[in-house]
Amino acid sequence: MAEITFPEDIETYKGQVRFTLVDNEDQVITGRQVNLFLPTGLQYSDKVEYENADLGGVGAVMAGGAGNTMGGAPSEAMGSEDVRKSIMASIASKLGDTTGQIGRARTKTAPNPNTRALFKQVHLRSFSFQFKLIPTTETEANKITNIVKLFRTELYPDEIPYTVPVTGSIISVGYNFPNRFKIEQFYDNRLNIHAQKIKPAYLDSFTTNYNTTTQAYFQGENGAYFSEVDIAMTFTESKTLSRISIGEGF
Repeated sequence: MAEITFPEDIETYKGQVRFTLVDNEDQVITGRQVNLFLPTGLQYSDKVEYENADLGGVGAVMAGGAGNTMGGAPSEAMGSEDVRKSIMASIASKLGDTTGQIGRARTKTAPNPNTRALFKQVHLRSFSFQFKLIPTTETEANKITNIVKLFRTELYPDEIPYTVPVTGSIISVGYNFPNRFKIEQFYDNRLNIHAQKIKPAYLDSFTTNYNTTTQAYFQGENGAYFSEVDIAMTFTESKTLSRISIGEGF
């Protein structure tokens, strides 16, 4: 299958988004490329995740660098009766619900959980694209068919077959990862749109809707085609970003 460009009128639709298949080494797979008109409303979402950690009184002291052991605490703090009771209640609360409640009842204090936000991880970015494809010629109608077929094909993995020695039957024992897509944005066939770059991404969903607003069909020499085809797809980047990635344009 050769490179597919839709629509054919690239002079009117100078903004394009290019989907190019790449292998595990990020090398372009020749002839597996789709150029579509650049849609409106492109969204880039960056997200990282934090988790809550209840350090407690002693943990907060250690996190602040004031103690070197679990029992460490500033000497002036240990001289305060209120602080001493609070620390006792905090320690008791770690020993179980009943013991903690007894400690709070005796000291008449409640431990401060000293909740802190701790960085956990970087999330993979995802990207969604939606296109309404309306053919004006039979050639364009055929291109739409091939575009849908290419994306649906590359969504799925290849099976790893195994031949059972006794019966000779073939079963699937696993999957090879699908290929990834290199997604780029162009204007007037030049890579000159100042937008965030996207690392090679897996296609993880693809939806096709036929004739969503009409019951008409496009009549061609080789048969009838749907007069409009809506496709929606979601990609997930194969690698997470870091500060260095942002400096590189991602």
